Amino acid sequence: MIQFLSAQAIEDSAATFLKKYHPERPLPIPIEEILDLKLGLNIIPIPGLFNLHNIDAFLSSDLTGLYIDHDHLEYRYSRARYSLAHEAGHLMLHGDYLAGLKMNSLEMWKEVVLGKGTGHAMMETQANMFASFLLMPRDHVEREFEKVKAELKANPFFSQAKFLLDDITLAPFVAGKMGRIFDVSEEAAQYRLINWINAR
Repeated sequence: MIQFLSAQAIEDSAATFLKKYHPERPLPIPIEEILDLKLGLNIIPIPGLFNLHNIDAFLSSDLTGLYIDHDHLEYRYSRARYSLAHEAGHLMLHGDYLAGLKMNSLEMWKEVVLGKGTGHAMMETQANMFASFLLMPRDHVEREFEKVKAELKANPFFSQAKFLLDDITLAPFVAGKMGRIFDVSEEAAQYRLINWINAR
């Protein structure tokens, strides 16, 4: 059975993962290298995975392989990085549960992990949160946001603003640059920033 996990518990799990597998923590977090070289996961690109099955990546039933859409890995690497971190979330948060299910088909994986009315969609939410915390750790987010925010506020467009430039207002404007720093999509960066700002 899948447990409810608070955002703090998931963030703590991601921090523990980083402390164990990437203690130096320079950016961007090298998630592919961690999974491949430190966890020994076999990363297997599958042509057309997303187009055929509407999924970016999934773990093998024995949790030793990670299948990922070939085109994402080759041409949309920021998206692939998020997918890899998402699957790391499943491995860390749900690995014991998934290993016990002995899934033998992609359809069974989709039913169990994606929900399909079973109530397991919570697993996807938790894995997304883990990926966000893993690729954009809080201390790095705080430091980089202050740097990017200072640059943005010096821009004449914002210096003439007649309204208060609070962090929530600025978040969408800095998300693109933050995404490049962390090597995630602009959308993922904005989501992480807004959640971080609201949780302070």
